[in-house]
Amino acid sequence: MKVSIVVPSKGCKYLGYLLTGLRDQNVKPNEVVLVVKECDTKRSKISCCKASLSCVVIEQRRGFFTHALNLGKKNATRNLLLLYKSSILVYSWILA
Repeated sequence: MKVSIVVPSKGCKYLGYLLTGLRDQNVKPNEVVLVVKECDTKRSKISCCKASLSCVVIEQRRGFFTHALNLGKKNATRNLLLLYKSSILVYSWILA
């Protein structure tokens, strides 16, 4: 099963920690969809590259949290969709 993780982030303050946590999982996501607001999209792409994750970065220009989730959902391409908040640190999301 292929997994897409949608991460809405406002300000991107904790995004690096989340991406590192996802990178260190036993089972890595196939795709991370970052929906960023009030954040530099280039910096977000660089963070994904450093974490060696396949990422799609979308800039949210209007709306609130639910709008960000819908943007991420529309751009996710895998079978299983997981929603995360960027301020939640990931230690183990699937134990394999």
